[in-house]
Amino acid sequence: MTGKRQFLAFLTVFIFSLSVFAQKNPINGTVSDSANSPVAGATVTLRNKLNGSERKTVTDGEGRFAFDADVDRSQFELIADADGFGRTVVQFNTATDTSLIVKLNPAGISEQVTVTATRTEVATADTAVPVSVLDREEIERRNVNTIGDLFRSLPGTS
Repeated sequence: MTGKRQFLAFLTVFIFSLSVFAQKNPINGTVSDSANSPVAGATVTLRNKLNGSERKTVTDGEGRFAFDADVDRSQFELIADADGFGRTVVQFNTATDTSLIVKLNPAGISEQVTVTATRTEVATADTAVPVSVLDREEIERRNVNTIGDLFRSLPGTS
């Protein structure tokens, strides 16, 4: 009976020791802006470059993120993006690179105005008539003096 107990005790210790060796090597880091201020609420994606599978998380109030992942880091890339910032892709420097500092740069300003006859904001896809889009370059190319001159050449306006 004592031999069985010793064997069971050894087996239990062995099984628990396997879980210690199988613990994950976390990937963690911080996301900050160009002024080194933390970016809270940034989406951080860990993407497998071979099969495209992804894991996502969101940074906390201090810009920190963490993935419990024991992976071959040479097959993965880290993608960070947030409102008002451009997307940043980070490649791991080494197979054991775990703590990363990700810098986000401000995104360019992109604004579009849609003029409709409804007096309220309507999505372009929800309008009942075709929509003509004029970007800044087109307006500059036409060299118009007034807004009326700009609309005069558009279909369906007078």
